[in-house]
Amino acid sequence: MGSFFTNVHVRVPDGATAAALAERLRSVVEAQLAGEGFEITDGPADREIVIVPAGRWLAFFDPRTEDQDDRVEVWARDLSAALATDAFSVLVHDSDVLALSLFARGIAVDAAWHGGARGRAAAGARNQRDEQRCGCR
Repeated sequence: MGSFFTNVHVRVPDGATAAALAERLRSVVEAQLAGEGFEITDGPADREIVIVPAGRWLAFFDPRTEDQDDRVEVWARDLSAALATDAFSVLVHDSDVLALSLFARGIAVDAAWHGGARGRAAAGARNQRDEQRCGCR
């Protein structure tokens, strides 16, 4: 059995700091989750959202996206729109499928996939294109 994982990466806009954007991202996520009926807590929790700064990007993980439906793309689109920046989603299915979707201010601008019909379905966006490869030595 291969790896299965999902995540979203949000670009820190010029003039902003990763720490400030992480706080804004957390606020957006907490508002979304509260709207879905979740109670926000700093104590023991049934579910945790992870936000990790990495240079000019923030990595974001929500365990609900591990169902590998379109939720990871929805988060990328919604976070990109709410934070007025770029975001991309990553989905790996059984180490055989890689699906990437790029959003700019909430608009789908590109998607790429590798890995057969499941990859094509996971990519989902209008601008799908098959992988391109080149070899070198």
